[in-house]
Amino acid sequence: MVQPVFLVLYSLFYIHYSSALKQPTANKGKLHKVLSLAFGLSVSFAGIIGLGIFRTPGEVAEKIGNPTVFILLWIAGAVYAMIGVFSVAELGAMIPRSGGPYCFARRSMGPLPAFIIGWGDYLSWSAGDAAFLIILSEYLLLLFPSMGTWAKIIPLLFTCLFALLQWQGVLWGARLQKIAALVKAVFMLALIIIFFTVNPRHPELVNYTLSSAPVTFSAIMIALQSIIYTYDGWHYPTYFSEEISNPAKLPKAMIRGVLIVSVTYLILFFAMMHIMPVASMAGEKLVIGKVAQIVLGDAAGKLVNLIVIIFIISSMNLDYMIGSRILYAISSDKLGVNKAATVNKGGTPNIALFITWASIVFFTVTGSFDFLISVLSIIFVFTYSMLFLSVILLRKKEPELHRPYKAWGYPYTTIFSFIASITFLGAVVKGDPKNSLYALLLMMFCVPVYFLLKAINKS
Repeated sequence: MVQPVFLVLYSLFYIHYSSALKQPTANKGKLHKVLSLAFGLSVSFAGIIGLGIFRTPGEVAEKIGNPTVFILLWIAGAVYAMIGVFSVAELGAMIPRSGGPYCFARRSMGPLPAFIIGWGDYLSWSAGDAAFLIILSEYLLLLFPSMGTWAKIIPLLFTCLFALLQWQGVLWGARLQKIAALVKAVFMLALIIIFFTVNPRHPELVNYTLSSAPVTFSAIMIALQSIIYTYDGWHYPTYFSEEISNPAKLPKAMIRGVLIVSVTYLILFFAMMHIMPVASMAGEKLVIGKVAQIVLGDAAGKLVNLIVIIFIISSMNLDYMIGSRILYAISSDKLGVNKAATVNKGGTPNIALFITWASIVFFTVTGSFDFLISVLSIIFVFTYSMLFLSVILLRKKEPELHRPYKAWGYPYTTIFSFIASITFLGAVVKGDPKNSLYALLLMMFCVPVYFLLKAINKS
């Protein structure tokens, strides 16, 4: 039943969008410079706080049961994210183009490396959003077991709704993003207050007999890798550099976002440790859910499921905005779908938005995103490394270029981030050699595709 419904919805959306595919838009190739610093802050804050904060604490506690080391590692993750911001913010302020890593790689390394990075980045966002839809379906069934097939249909309806709202213009997407950030902030604050103030209803659920795992260098590195992934999202505002009214202030939004999230995470951990020792968190898939169950009782499961659902839905808006900007940037350089380099009257890259929506629906219906995510996650780590390399290369290639913001502590902070990202990339390759090989093959496949596209566009 689900596939026919998806096909009907797909057909309806195609009819809605087809007129735009056939007609030229009023502002071809020109995004609107209307986004504020508050938007950049909302992207940084809401982009970092995702499902990782629900799952990662249990994984880290399994490796590091010592509460002091546990907190210190989360602080180290925050410091790493902040050092990364110091470097990449220079690129966002210096190169005011929407599209993120692709645009920086294009300027620093040339079109071919940028083509590989850009398409890998775009596909990872599309496949990732499809995965979010499947997770949303699972949590809807947990919250409403009688929902049945509708649990698979409703996520697609939400993704269609966000696509339609963004079609109206960039300011619609910006408003939705600010609301998403506010919703996440309210829920995080509510959890902190509840954990600190409400007396536990079921203290017997806490296992005080578990001993802390021994702290080893290997355990620290594995835990730190998970923590750094949980801080991922600090560079998301750079996907909108071209549309920020004053891109010189973009670094300020990124730095503030990381600071706010870091403080929020640390207060949340102290609140959870107030109820449950770190050693008892080991192996828990949803530590926040477990702590909520201890404090609130049976109602906790539904509360956490509801929070996860809201977090997923609120992330869809940002995924669409970023995905369409990546495709728009690639297509503007004639390395993608040429029609995707168009912008409607509201400032939305509408054809790129339609293609992004269609690819997400395709991945969701076919279930083909699982393998793709495993491969693209490796390219994702590679892309991080290229961000830092872009800073170094541009300092060498274009030292005279105006830089409204210069990376703090350069070259030491940037080189440190680059070496650290390469180290994590090596750890990922070592841990998953099979998918690493597929990632390499995918990047190699991009080379003949790149030259084919160049030949087609030249002719």
